[in-house]
Amino acid sequence: MEFIVRQSLRTLVKKGHPGAFEFLGLSITPAVDVAELRLDAPAVAIGNSLGVDCTLRATGTTTERVVIDYVPTYPRARSGHGEAIFKGTTLDLNPGESRTVTRTQPLRSTASRKLSPGTSRLQIQINGRRIAEAAFELLPAR
Repeated sequence: MEFIVRQSLRTLVKKGHPGAFEFLGLSITPAVDVAELRLDAPAVAIGNSLGVDCTLRATGTTTERVVIDYVPTYPRARSGHGEAIFKGTTLDLNPGESRTVTRTQPLRSTASRKLSPGTSRLQIQINGRRIAEAAFELLPAR
């Protein structure tokens, strides 16, 4: 049953809907901060991948369960920027604990998302709130 509930709520969780987090028993303002957000390169060609290291630190006095999502924002060919929200992981952080989460984010065009060169950014979303970001340059495919 837990699987069905999680699958049913995943779009609302990605969008940061407070009611979804409340239903799952998660705080929308967890006592967690991003101690470090590091990208493995300042510029990446379309078609390659971007390595991301994110160190989280629990700042509260109780254990916090956090849902981590990655939100890359890309330039669009015709208008502004587009974004996609990718699931990261769910962690339980004890008071004062720090933990580093590593991810490799592919940067390739898909049927629903055409990437264009330009300044991009990657944001970290914790329990529906965006709390850290880093910029990188998206280069033409080689």
